[in-house]
Amino acid sequence: MSPEHKAAMTPGTGTASSPNILLVTTLYPTHTGQSAEERTYALHRMVKRWQGAAQVLVVVPRFIYARGLLRSGMRSVPWRVRGESIDGIRVVSCPVFKIPRIGYWYGRLYTFARAGGFRPDLVLAHYGKSIQAGYHIARSLGLPFVAGLHIIPELDRPDPAAFRHSHYCYLAYASAVACRSPLILRRASEFLPELAEKMFPLYSGVEAGTVVGFEQARARLSAWRSGGCLRVVTAAKLLPQKNVDTVIRALGSLHGIDWKLTVLGNGPQMKPLRELAMKLAGKRVEFRGWVPAVEVRAELEGSHLFIMVSAPETMGIAYLEAMAAGALVIGSRGQGIDGIVRDGENGFLVPAGDLDSLSELLARLTRRSGAINLEGIIRRSLHTIRSLDEERIAAAYLERLRGITARGV
Repeated sequence: MSPEHKAAMTPGTGTASSPNILLVTTLYPTHTGQSAEERTYALHRMVKRWQGAAQVLVVVPRFIYARGLLRSGMRSVPWRVRGESIDGIRVVSCPVFKIPRIGYWYGRLYTFARAGGFRPDLVLAHYGKSIQAGYHIARSLGLPFVAGLHIIPELDRPDPAAFRHSHYCYLAYASAVACRSPLILRRASEFLPELAEKMFPLYSGVEAGTVVGFEQARARLSAWRSGGCLRVVTAAKLLPQKNVDTVIRALGSLHGIDWKLTVLGNGPQMKPLRELAMKLAGKRVEFRGWVPAVEVRAELEGSHLFIMVSAPETMGIAYLEAMAAGALVIGSRGQGIDGIVRDGENGFLVPAGDLDSLSELLARLTRRSGAINLEGIIRRSLHTIRSLDEERIAAAYLERLRGITARGV
């Protein structure tokens, strides 16, 4: 790194109790009002809770590849660094160019903070190539580094070789590794056992005040079990890996059951899914497209079942929101929610996209014999989600980062 780059980000202006944190991630909104359909707000909600206790500068890399330049032309590429304050958090979107056969050019990342005079005490990087970028900044400045692991193809394979090749040097340098789901924590620990001691769980959460009471959830369940319509919700970007078609087919296999499915979300699979629904279920499937969070919550609080059997899946905040709303949750075994949802205890798990397994489960759930204690499952589900208090999770993460800052590299 050049002297001017080091001058731009000289460490040491924060304190151990109120550190300056440089967060590098593509999993962050880049402008006010950006749709949650475009960018996840999970990390942003956490960082907002750190205000007053830490100074955070977020840099969102825009990775630019030579192949894309050849297709679209130089003028179409957003080369400039763009900055904006989102809910009081300074967010900078910065281009990172991939030089063929050499690597990524991080020059802009090293200089973007000069104007504001931000001096980081710790570099935090979440997801994919952002971890690589954060590692290079931290190592160049001699700063503590923390990596956040989300689901990636290398973790979804049985052979650890690809994950070791792509991530070992970055995670070995890191002071700690935050794992965003039980699956990620388990796989990463198995694939890199020598680094397992520095790995810890960092799951998403919900606001404590949004969790419904058990009596409210039980009354809704009783209305259905007494002969009412079974109301089912799925919420996802409509991509093939979300397996929304499996949900439609499985519900369509039920006989003598009054049900309605509401699909929340947009995506390239909208048209074929509409055609499939019309063929198998007629008007019993409603596609609402993308809706604001308040409407998602209203749909969930009026539903009995939430089904999302996608893969790969980091965790999916929609599962947690459904649990908070008192809905029974069906997720994918061996994916991100597995470990938060425990099959037959506080929800249900089936193999991702497995039509036979999902159909069989739905047939068992809709039998009037009541062999499955659904009230007990809802009670335990609400207990689980209350333990995933978003405020408490954010505070614990910041406390860990403070400790790392105090110890140094």
